[in-house]
Amino acid sequence: MLAGDFAPGFYVKHFVKDMRIAREKRPRWASRSRTAAGLELFEALERRGDGDRGIHALYLLYKERCVPRALAPSGRHRIVT
Repeated sequence: MLAGDFAPGFYVKHFVKDMRIAREKRPRWASRSRTAAGLELFEALERRGDGDRGIHALYLLYKERCVPRALAPSGRHRIVT
């Protein structure tokens, strides 16, 4: 990932498809916050055109959304939500 290799092992688009099926079949399970949040992140990857990348492309969203803002003025890392 650090070298920019996002060749698919398991496609984002297939993960999203499977999670949507799970949501339809087991709505209570799929509505749990972590499951729903995970699906939301992978759907974001798909919307931006990364559906044909491997699921490890989630790193791209992390890097885009968190890393530039992750350094506090003290120089220590903090979690940004």
